[in-house]
This record gives sequence, structure tokens and C-alpha cells, in this order.
Amino acid sequence: MSVTVHLPGVLREEGGFTGPLEQPPGSIRAILRALTRSYPAIAPDLVDGDGQPRTFVTAFLNGENIRYLKGWETEAGDHDELTFTLSIRPRRPGIGS
Repeated sequence: MSVTVHLPGVLREEGGFTGPLEQPPGSIRAILRALTRSYPAIAPDLVDGDGQPRTFVTAFLNGENIRYLKGWETEAGDHDELTFTLSIRPRRPGIGS
């Protein structure tokens, strides 16, 4: 059983995958942590140096903003759809310059 995770196209490209990812159920924070460990190329866009979600990252569980649920501690279960969005994207040296 798994949670389907959707990421913006630019992160899919950087991470080297083309479609949604499957992750085990758990808190949104734990799923984000697992994603950034499995795909380190996308970590700088999603988490800070301490592994905390960046302020411009928003997560939607089954279409609902997690800030109106239990925030990053919201639990995602089997067959849930989790979508991460970026309100901005930090410029990294050598990218887009």
C-alpha cells in the first residue's frame, strides 16, 4: 500500500523521474524526508539545511492544503494523493544564470 506523490515538473526533471512517485503511508513530514533522501538532487528545493520543509513549499493531501489539517504532521494513508508545490523556486548557482 502506498501514497501517490506528485511533484512539479522541474523537480521531476532534476530528480530523474517522469511521473508520480509511490511512498509508504506516514506523516507528510516523514514522506518529505524519505523523498529528499531517495532523490537528493531535489532536496535543496524542498528542505533547508536542517531537513525542515522550506517556507515556500506547500503540500496538499487529496486536494486539501495541509495547513488546514494537522500541518506537516498530517497523516497520509493508503491510496491518498499528496502534491507538493513551490510558491517560489530559489536560484541555485549555475542554474538559470
